[in-house]
Amino acid sequence: MNPYEPLANYLEPIFGNIYEYNMDEPGFDRQEWTNELREAVIHYLEHGLPEDIAVTLFCLDGEALKDPGVKRAAIDDLLKGCDAWEVAFEVRGAAVRAVPTLDQLIGHLDAWPSRDEAVDAELWLEANLTNWRFMIEKLDPALTQQPTFDFDAMDYAPPALLKAWHDAVGPAPSDLTDDEWQLLTQTLPPDAPGMKTEQGAASTRRALNGMLYRHRHHYQTAWTQVPRRYGNDASIQARVSSYKKKGVFARTLAALDGIPGAERLVEWLRHLEGGESSKDRP
Repeated sequence: MNPYEPLANYLEPIFGNIYEYNMDEPGFDRQEWTNELREAVIHYLEHGLPEDIAVTLFCLDGEALKDPGVKRAAIDDLLKGCDAWEVAFEVRGAAVRAVPTLDQLIGHLDAWPSRDEAVDAELWLEANLTNWRFMIEKLDPALTQQPTFDFDAMDYAPPALLKAWHDAVGPAPSDLTDDEWQLLTQTLPPDAPGMKTEQGAASTRRALNGMLYRHRHHYQTAWTQVPRRYGNDASIQARVSSYKKKGVFARTLAALDGIPGAERLVEWLRHLEGGESSKDRP
């Protein structure tokens, strides 16, 4: 089952594939509304649709959707003039747009299984990307004119599209969570460079995220390929050397080892303290 087809998945056991009704017949014979089909669609939209998808589909916040009258009015508006397959398609689009990150949508793909997945990526980017120009320039450095959304995601492998998105806006899965950052601020030695001011702390967090980005990619990413949003690659390298020289990593590792929620940080710090192999170096 396609995880982004919640309504179609719900309807299929009783009504069949809502998109392929009588497709073998000459011409397109759409599945007409019946009382049973309409009741099933309304029931699912009222009681089965996940809240994050409903918020996206109806353009209403969660509080408004708790009002049964408001929700039913939104459902009635959606169904006006639509065939059942069109409603299912609208729900699919909302499900795709509601995915929190592009990583979650296409991060498991090395190539497009079909055009459907590429179209989903385009839909998600159009709905969620705020720095479109920067991302397209990452995909096509020769681009000089203001880009639009008429590009074809099929022209780019999913990992290339994902990296360009990370470079443009992120966040990458490797970035520190707020809880992890809180643990680090409590355990970084007070003399750690860059932690004495709010601006310095923000810069430190970006740099640490850059180190974690490279760690997540098993050090097969050169420092020059770490996204620029983490800062200048030479500055990050210099910070790594400084922290090692001053024992910052070692003392932080000692403070975090065994602390719940710090497991990923401990693994990373142990690798740093153990030293990178020759194949790990840029």
